[in-house]
Amino acid sequence: MNSGAPTFRSRVVEMRLVPGRELRPDPRNWKVHPEVQRAAYRALRDSIGFAGCVIARQAEDGGLYAVDGHMRQQENPEELFPTAITDLTFEEAALVLLTYDPLAALAVAQPDGLGALLEAVRAPNAEVEAFLGELAKSHGLGFGSNLLDPPTDFVDFSGDLATEYRCPSCGYAWSGDPKPPTTAGGASP
Repeated sequence: MNSGAPTFRSRVVEMRLVPGRELRPDPRNWKVHPEVQRAAYRALRDSIGFAGCVIARQAEDGGLYAVDGHMRQQENPEELFPTAITDLTFEEAALVLLTYDPLAALAVAQPDGLGALLEAVRAPNAEVEAFLGELAKSHGLGFGSNLLDPPTDFVDFSGDLATEYRCPSCGYAWSGDPKPPTTAGGASP
């Protein structure tokens, strides 16, 4: 049983609001941020705000070097950022720079969970909808206006057919019984 104290060594020594302009970029940062990522970040930032923190290393001269949060700092140099200030050494910060994002990228998506989250949210703007649409598409799901094409064995109806229901996964639309029709194999579209 845990008494509340971490059983591992916490390297965060202080949480502080730091102006972006005071966070120095670590020159060893090996990642660049393409415009598609920056646009998605700006759209999410503008719709929900900032819900994370920058990770920084305090250098011997007292300056703060961003270990994670470079793009946020570049995009908003005049903003105050919640910043986790660490006591990482120069060498340890290199290891964090090298592994922090790739470690998170090892997580495996569960299509059912992702589909449920996609169904539960409404994109606040076109940029977020496009981002979520690409995320959905990369996992074989549909979202918003980026819905997947229906299977080739679906009956094609004219575009002026009134519909009451739409499958959130594939975009198939139908009227009548709220339970979707089944295909020849008995599965719902």
